[in-house]
Amino acid sequence: MSVCERNLIDYITNKGGYNQADLAQKLGVSRAQITKWKRGEYLPLERQEQLMKLAGLFETVSEGWAMFAETKENADAWYQYFRELWKDLEWGDSLRDLSNDEPALYLWHVLEELLDLGAEIPAIAPESQWEGGDEDTCELTPLARCLTAVFETWGQLYDWMDSTLEFSDVDDTAEYELFDVVQDLRWISSGIAIEDIESDVLTATGCDPAKIQAHVEQSRKKAADRLAEICSIRIKHRLPITADYFQLLTSPSIDLAEASWFCRSADSRHAGEAIKSYLSYGETQLLSHQEYQSMMLQQLDRKLDRLLAGPQ
Repeated sequence: MSVCERNLIDYITNKGGYNQADLAQKLGVSRAQITKWKRGEYLPLERQEQLMKLAGLFETVSEGWAMFAETKENADAWYQYFRELWKDLEWGDSLRDLSNDEPALYLWHVLEELLDLGAEIPAIAPESQWEGGDEDTCELTPLARCLTAVFETWGQLYDWMDSTLEFSDVDDTAEYELFDVVQDLRWISSGIAIEDIESDVLTATGCDPAKIQAHVEQSRKKAADRLAEICSIRIKHRLPITADYFQLLTSPSIDLAEASWFCRSADSRHAGEAIKSYLSYGETQLLSHQEYQSMMLQQLDRKLDRLLAGPQ
């Protein structure tokens, strides 16, 4: 049974020397309740903390991460390993900052996703990201290449979501409704990002191509549902659709990241362009079409002027 398929009850009964009757007595609950938790019923935080102490695991926000890393020393070694990888990422500044602040959440999210795809990832943190342990070889290990690619591509989508889905035109009620949907979309987007990673980078770690395809399709379906929710919430609150949000499903991640970067650069250089942020997506598209037509007419005027002027 993989770490992604078991829960704390399985972990304790397999490694902790307790059976379900022992656990029921320790926690003051019935054996039936222990069985329900083992089958996946919601486990209250208080009970989770009690079980993690019984299992001898370090305290963390993620029980899955605790079962994988097992000790705080090993978890810290993984954090250091990832920080070395994150240093060289070109995209996803906000994702990198969040990952540095809460590595147990973001690091485990990626590791768990890859484990579910069949990747062979050692529980003990690697000592180096380089082949042979030597940076002078300039060759990343298959695992380091894979993890870098996942975070880089996920970071590209994060950049796009930062510029497109951070709505400044909503009141408190709409913001409350949108917050969880957008946050959920951010987590789901890591599965979409995997589609833009070269297959050999993933399979070199043991990922199964069939599982990759199924995971991407499932992630895209979930993302489509969340994007539809965003549109519905904005329409309900009489807010314009300010962009083609479904680009998340139709455009390569690098294209979305570059578009978001140019958008931010343009806003910072041309203050007069800020008025466009108040237009709906349809109005913006119409304005862009009109601006293009105007530019073509100006070019045509200049060509006619040169022709009428004759040879100089």
